[in-house]
Amino acid sequence: MNDDVDDSLCVVCACEMIESEIGNQACSSCGCEDCGNALLTDEEISEGVCKTCDITFTIQMQKEEVEAYQKGVCHQCYPEKEIMATREIMAGLGTIPICQDCYNGHIEMNAIHTEFVIENDREPNMREILESAGVLSDIEDDEY
Repeated sequence: MNDDVDDSLCVVCACEMIESEIGNQACSSCGCEDCGNALLTDEEISEGVCKTCDITFTIQMQKEEVEAYQKGVCHQCYPEKEIMATREIMAGLGTIPICQDCYNGHIEMNAIHTEFVIENDREPNMREILESAGVLSDIEDDEY
């Protein structure tokens, strides 16, 4: 029996991996966006990250949230920027502290959402919200 394993093949779909993928368990279509390990469950596949990376990310986000509360800074800006929180918005079952700029953006997005619902008599998807806000065209321009 031959114990040699061809590490140039994806362990999930058995495709030939490109040079930058070799060393990972899976090709970019079948592997975790963060670590390259194979995505094995439906949840991992839909999220694009493995359970280990998802847990690591969640722990990091919770740590940053606690730090933001302790420092009294905006939860949407932290840790990239440490801007003092001056407002609060409803999130889930509580409130989160944010800065004035983030609050203004939140109010604007709520207005865009409400206007779309009134005009179309249905909830918008994320693409429609971004288009209404004029953000999607900026993102698409940056990609090309």
